[in-house]
Amino acid sequence: MLEVRPVGVLLWLLALAACGGDGDRGAEDVAQQSAETPVEAFFRFGPVAYGETRAELAQRLGNPDSITIDTVPNKHDASVTDSVFTLHYAGIAFEVYRATYDGRELLASVAVTDDRHLRPESPLRLGLPESEVRLLLGEPDAATEDGLSYHCSTCDAAGYDQLELQLGRSGLRWITLHYWLD
Repeated sequence: MLEVRPVGVLLWLLALAACGGDGDRGAEDVAQQSAETPVEAFFRFGPVAYGETRAELAQRLGNPDSITIDTVPNKHDASVTDSVFTLHYAGIAFEVYRATYDGRELLASVAVTDDRHLRPESPLRLGLPESEVRLLLGEPDAATEDGLSYHCSTCDAAGYDQLELQLGRSGLRWITLHYWLD
C-alpha cells in the first residue's frame, strides 16, 4: 500500500508549481502556474491535456471508439438548442459542449478510468484508498458512500469547476473533472 505523507504532498505541489507540470508552459510566469489548492493542482497538472475541441481530441487520440450526442437548451436563450458530444476512448471520455450561436466548442468534462491518462507526477491514481485521497485533497465538499466531490474555488473566476471521484472496494475507480461553462 502506498503511504502518503503530508510533507510529500506539499513537495509535490511545490514541484508542480515550480515546473508547471507541462513543457508547453515553460515561458509562462511561475506565479501564473502555481496552484492555490491541491484540487486546483490536480485540475491543472493531473490529467494529460489532449485538447478542448473535437478536432483537437481527434488529432491527438484519433477517432473515438464511440460518440453520443445530446441536445440541450442554451442556458442564455431557451429558443436555441446546443449540442453535447460525448467522445469515448479507451480509459477516458470527454464531453464537449457546442454552442449553436457561434459553433464554439468548450470542454465540459473529462472522465478518466485508466491511469495512462494521468501525468506521471499526478499523485491521484486509480485504486488509491479513500483515506489517501482525503489526505491528498483534504475533506470533500460532499461525500456519499461511493463518491467524493470537491469544488475548485480557485480554478476559475466563479469557482464552479468540480472534481468528482468514484470509489469502490478496491479504492478510487474513476475521476471526473467538470469544467464551468458560461
